Amino acid sequence: MMRPPPRPDPLSTAKRQSRGPGARQPGATGPGAIRLGTISLSTIGSSATRTKATNATAATERYPSRNGFTLIEVMVTLFIIAIGALGVAGLQLASMRSNHSAFLRSNATLVASTLIDRIRADPQSFVGVKLDTDRPGDDPTFKAWANELKRLPLNPPTDGSALGSLDCSHGNACNTGHCAITIRWEDSRAVGFGGAMADASKRAETLQFQVCTRVPL
Repeated sequence: MMRPPPRPDPLSTAKRQSRGPGARQPGATGPGAIRLGTISLSTIGSSATRTKATNATAATERYPSRNGFTLIEVMVTLFIIAIGALGVAGLQLASMRSNHSAFLRSNATLVASTLIDRIRADPQSFVGVKLDTDRPGDDPTFKAWANELKRLPLNPPTDGSALGSLDCSHGNACNTGHCAITIRWEDSRAVGFGGAMADASKRAETLQFQVCTRVPL
């Protein structure tokens, strides 16, 4: 008794038709053979994990620290800035005191120079005289100079002495044949400023500028 031929598998027939006449079977060898491999899901998962780890490491190297500042760090920074600002303010105050004292001294120097020029223009009128701004006498030249001195921003000394004086008498602070021109003023802003100028101001409560000029006889 003969056995009937096997019935063809529809699925196998559809695969052979989709491959075409030139398609190679899996496992075939030769120059035109195409191997179809399988990729496991575990390999794909491990590759994705390594990629994520590499990206995280690169981000960490690029941004080493993403932590913010604490309140204590901010307070310490503000304290240091405040100390520096106070130092700058003190330096500015000392500079203003020094500039003001230099301004007053410059005024005293200039007004003394004008009196020296007037004495040299008429020396006979000043031989042996002793005058000050409180007792200017009858000399018009010295009176005009005393009025100019009072208009300057020089405060009179607090010890009651005259703002300006002229001493051409024998035995004055200068040598014989010379006149001593002295200008004294109160400079309270110089008190507390370091240096010899502050020490002199604390001792005498006034600053003094004195110049000697020779009287050409």
